[in-house]
Amino acid sequence: MMIDVHNVAVRRIQIVSFQVGIIISNLIYISFDPRSRKDDFKSIKLSDGRTLHVYNKMYNILPGSWEQIHINFYKLEEFHPGNKIDFVLRIFSELGTRDYPFAALCE
Repeated sequence: MMIDVHNVAVRRIQIVSFQVGIIISNLIYISFDPRSRKDDFKSIKLSDGRTLHVYNKMYNILPGSWEQIHINFYKLEEFHPGNKIDFVLRIFSELGTRDYPFAALCE
């Protein structure tokens, strides 16, 4: 899966810096980039049974620019077409933390 992020600031030069986290079921493993290694992110078990995976990379986006974030999902069992995966994209920035809930359908 790929997520596109756009810095819409147009009036003044303001670079947006942020880190990305994914909150997802403990039964699903992720990687953030085809070249990422296990050391490239932290995994934190949450009290509700899900895991927060935080990518160590800091993204910096210039005004008007785009950044593409790759996220790969892996499961102990097979994904079946039509299965839904619920997850939360968590953005960490100097302005605070923001959560974006999503659901992805398997193909």
